[in-house]
Amino acid sequence: MAVLKRGIPKQQYMRVDEKVLHWIGVRKPANESPSNLGYQSLLLALSDQMLAVGLCYLIAMYAQVCKVSLYSFYIGAQLGYLSSSVHLCTLLVLKSYFRRHPKQALLRGGLMMLFLGLLVATLILEFITLSEPRDRLFLCGLQYPRLPRLESMGVRCFSIAVMLAFVYWNAFRSIKLDNSLRYELENKTSKNMILQWIYSGGQREVDFRKYLEYKEKDNRQRIRKKAATLEQSPGFWKTFTTVTPLIVAEMAASVLFELLVAIFSFSIALYTLVIGVFYQGADVKPLLTASFGQIMPMLLLMVIALTAVEVGTIKNFRRIEIEVEIKKHPALLHNTTRGGFGPERNGALSSRVQSLNLQNSMMGVTEDFSLQNLAPTYETSFLPIAAASHSQPDLSGTAGFGARVDSMTRWMTPRRRTTIELEEGIRSILPAAESTLDLLDIALRSAKGITYAAICLVLFLLAGYFVACFLFYQRARRPQNENSKASEANTHMMQAMHQFQPAVTSYPR
Repeated sequence: MAVLKRGIPKQQYMRVDEKVLHWIGVRKPANESPSNLGYQSLLLALSDQMLAVGLCYLIAMYAQVCKVSLYSFYIGAQLGYLSSSVHLCTLLVLKSYFRRHPKQALLRGGLMMLFLGLLVATLILEFITLSEPRDRLFLCGLQYPRLPRLESMGVRCFSIAVMLAFVYWNAFRSIKLDNSLRYELENKTSKNMILQWIYSGGQREVDFRKYLEYKEKDNRQRIRKKAATLEQSPGFWKTFTTVTPLIVAEMAASVLFELLVAIFSFSIALYTLVIGVFYQGADVKPLLTASFGQIMPMLLLMVIALTAVEVGTIKNFRRIEIEVEIKKHPALLHNTTRGGFGPERNGALSSRVQSLNLQNSMMGVTEDFSLQNLAPTYETSFLPIAAASHSQPDLSGTAGFGARVDSMTRWMTPRRRTTIELEEGIRSILPAAESTLDLLDIALRSAKGITYAAICLVLFLLAGYFVACFLFYQRARRPQNENSKASEANTHMMQAMHQFQPAVTSYPR
């Protein structure tokens, strides 16, 4: 809902996101500083609760590992995995929040690493003991197996580790500490921060800066060379190898892709939990009785409901945050403008500049605006309005011949500036090289067929990965169900043999 209702900054939306959202009927434009931040408060509370609950599940289970049955261990592992999946689903909306609070991002990252280690170990142990009867103790089933282990156990454990690593990599992008909200395939911000810390001080820092300048210059030259090659319409293989990394980067940076991976992980966790609870021959009637163990978790859900009610009563979170920041730091108002208030005609404008700079300081945007920068724009006030009228999307109906077409109605075209941006004199967030040399846009013009073939191939491989994960889980659960049915049949047979066994009569001497 936060993605559809534009509750996240527009820097997180890629061109493919705008295209898909336009296809499903979303017409509301994105904003750099969205005012409907109620999603953040609600999902932050849910995220903290799910992270704490999942860690408590796993730690409590390992504390009682000598007394836990295989069935209880399986349910505890799946509950921990479900809590982890719900927690990871909330991080997408909290990306801008963690950028403003880097210490909380570091703490969250440390807890997630602990959670990931416990979860990988738990799921691997669960797969090792998956063929054992569910009523045995966990340690007995682990050390003294009665039935043979599943085939290809090493491959199964490696697949579990790879899947969890991929899911957590997708989530860790939401708590990264760089200033950009976008994800880039060749993003080296973390690497450069580490290298800058290593080579800090003296001549080494100067050499490191020269190295960064050289790498940036070399990167620009490579982009220009690739653009010139694509303009000449090269052969199939040359175009395919050039375009495919660009498509992968566009897909990986997509908000919808990040959301799709999180939802898929949640679906797998819910599916395995339902299979484990209702389709393993266990008696679930005690779970439905009114006891402390069943009532207490349900009462804890009231925290989420109360948070949702509190969030629903507040209309404009952005205005409240600005008022709180002004009360905490009154000097921000004096530092927002550099050129003074100027004449009276710029009085209303100065307040808008102050508000904009204050929002940018809260959101982490390193751009300051002054009345001097806005003066050339407002001296010709008719020009921005006329220019903006050609850059606004036609969202009133279906686009036809002669209608204005925006980036949402064209496949992968650069985003144009809105009316508010032109009036306020906001510069584009993307660098100039990206707006002038868009390799994917050039490929769509010069080699449209090859580019769309590469897009279809990437989508096919992505869908194949999801299907393979689902089939892997379903195949892994099939021997477990067969073994549970076999053990249940053996139990019934033993009871029948016990019932018809003749009684032994003892006579006194």
